[in-house]
Amino acid sequence: MQDPMHDTEKTGYSPLPLFVDMRGKRALVVGGGCVAQRKIETLVDHGCQVTVITPEATDKIRDLADRGLIELILRSFDSKDVQGPFLVFACTDSPELNRRVTEIAEAAGALVNCVDSKEPEVSIPATLRRGDLQVAVSTAGASPALARRIRCGLEGAFPRNLGRAVRLIGQARLMILERVDDPKTRHRLNRLIAEDRWVQRILGDEDYTAEALFTDACHSLKEREDS
Repeated sequence: MQDPMHDTEKTGYSPLPLFVDMRGKRALVVGGGCVAQRKIETLVDHGCQVTVITPEATDKIRDLADRGLIELILRSFDSKDVQGPFLVFACTDSPELNRRVTEIAEAAGALVNCVDSKEPEVSIPATLRRGDLQVAVSTAGASPALARRIRCGLEGAFPRNLGRAVRLIGQARLMILERVDDPKTRHRLNRLIAEDRWVQRILGDEDYTAEALFTDACHSLKEREDS
């Protein structure tokens, strides 16, 4: 019987899904067109310190620089530019330049996303966000357009206010860590507060609080143990 966790038809290229805290980390984007702009906006949204190297830039990229959200350097790429950034994006309209940027950046120890690569070292998935909840969709570079279509198809499955539920459940989890000493009880409560009935209660009651969730979960667990 085929293991459902392993798709035998996938290619040898199998990037690891990984969420990384990029706040304050340096990112370099080489390129100033529409593709680079999308990458830059995503990086800014996640708190990166973004430097953009390009002879020409879109109006949006220039606006981000004018607002102090990125550093924009209007010149051609130099090999010294890759010294220091944690993450490098090669986003020019020249495949040859993108390959050069990739080779130099990888040699310098940076993680690299190259828009021309069929198997990029790093890729940004199509992401659906609801507050702290992020659902990422990747096709391992096979079709970013398909990943975006799948992401759009998931919109209806995740209510707009689901982020509030994530936030309150997270707060209740901290209460469990702080107030409950027994590890087994902590584990049971953490599983309990993530049940759909509590999510639906939060979504349907704007006055429901994390404190109330913690209290109700404790009562519910006690009832289960007593029954």
